[in-house]
Amino acid sequence: MIYIIWWTYDLVDPNKNVNTQSGEILREGEMAISESGGRLFSISRVAELTGVGVQSLRQYEARGLVTPVRSEGGTRRFSRADIARLRRVRELVDVGANLASIGIILDLQDENTSLRYELRRMQ
Repeated sequence: MIYIIWWTYDLVDPNKNVNTQSGEILREGEMAISESGGRLFSISRVAELTGVGVQSLRQYEARGLVTPVRSEGGTRRFSRADIARLRRVRELVDVGANLASIGIILDLQDENTSLRYELRRMQ
């Protein structure tokens, strides 16, 4: 379950995009909070933060480069980790990598990170 925070930090019903205390409608781009307490951001806010267009964000998701969580209503919600990954995608695009190559690079980086973590645990 994802809870959305209103300007006054009241909980909002994510299924209805309505503030449960005041009844006000949540505006596009408002911040959400995941069950684990991490901040989640709407696609329009992520586009602003990363400089990546909304259509490109959708394409990156379709190609598996980023996997934002979805609210029960189907709205994409991006975490800080998603934003960091999108910034890496943007860096790779800027140096001329195509999306297929970027997918391979990101997978290898993820595997490398996982192996390093496992090695540290074993030491």
